[in-house]
Amino acid sequence: ILKRKQKVRYWRILELLTSEEGDNWGKILQWFLTVLIVINIAVIVVETVDSIYNPLQDLFFSFDVFSLVVFTVEYLMRVWLCVVDPRYAEKGPIWGRIRFAISPLAILDLLAILPSYIAIVLYVLFLGEHQSKVYTSIFRALRLLRLFRMFKLTRYSNAFQSLISVFNRKREELLLTFFIMITLLLMASSIVYFLENGAQPQKFSSIPVSMWWGVATLTTVGYGDIYPITPLGRLFGAIIALLGLGLFALPTGILASGFAESIGKNEHLEYCPTCGYGEA
Repeated sequence: ILKRKQKVRYWRILELLTSEEGDNWGKILQWFLTVLIVINIAVIVVETVDSIYNPLQDLFFSFDVFSLVVFTVEYLMRVWLCVVDPRYAEKGPIWGRIRFAISPLAILDLLAILPSYIAIVLYVLFLGEHQSKVYTSIFRALRLLRLFRMFKLTRYSNAFQSLISVFNRKREELLLTFFIMITLLLMASSIVYFLENGAQPQKFSSIPVSMWWGVATLTTVGYGDIYPITPLGRLFGAIIALLGLGLFALPTGILASGFAESIGKNEHLEYCPTCGYGEA
């Protein structure tokens, strides 16, 4: 059984809080896991190329097993050691671990390994005997869900953590912007339906169908598969395209101001030499 001092040290390493002189295990672990995650993402992409995957199936499988073991051990160590953190210790050993397990970063850690275990179970139960297309498709989809490992980078990157923090602080403003977008999309789709339905009953057959034109126009993509041909429809389409340019500048400005606030806050953040957590 690990002594409390050892548990605290291992937890500090896992949380990248180690600041003791000569102890670089936290940085080593950070670089190792970051490189492993990046390689995992590259492997998931390359596996879809049959000319590369087929001759190297054993190598890919071995690497996947190695990664799964590493991420599983990391997750279990975090769950076991989290109670040395004051944020979880006050709840007791059981509820403290449960509270940690339902935290956003812990859920991401779990999602990084869970699809692989589900895929293994499905393969053992079904694919070993029945090579049906349904189970094969499910198996492949679960393997693609390993892309959740990409989100583990948020734990090891200050930039990702700042991004999450900005989204969290500006969520009300972003939700308001999203509501404005949906409202404008519904209005634009409804109006263009009434303007163009008579001239193009097949392309603008209903408001839901016209929403495809609304999305393409508001985002200024303009695929060209559906567009107004009446004078009023074209005039309205030009107005909507211009509104789309200004509309998408709203969330950009909100996020930019959030990042500026985050940078200013970090410059005035002091870190406790004992626990490593920041205090403003």
